[in-house]
Amino acid sequence: MIDKLYSYVAGECEADNLDAVCNQEVMLGGHLYGNLMAEKLYDTLIGARAKMVKDLKNPKFDATIIRNPYYLKKLIDC
Repeated sequence: MIDKLYSYVAGECEADNLDAVCNQEVMLGGHLYGNLMAEKLYDTLIGARAKMVKDLKNPKFDATIIRNPYYLKKLIDC
């Protein structure tokens, strides 16, 4: 790609046609929204996992509370 840039600057080649297939990588709205939601979900789950690991390392933490829906909601809401 950098070679093409240098060639274009030197005047050895012409600019690409914007209608070419290789230039049609623009994401549709639904794909963009889906990727954004997937990224946000991933970040939330990583954060919840970190909090759960921190709780489990605490010797005073009761590990049976992990199955409690309120505990899981607290992990995700924070």
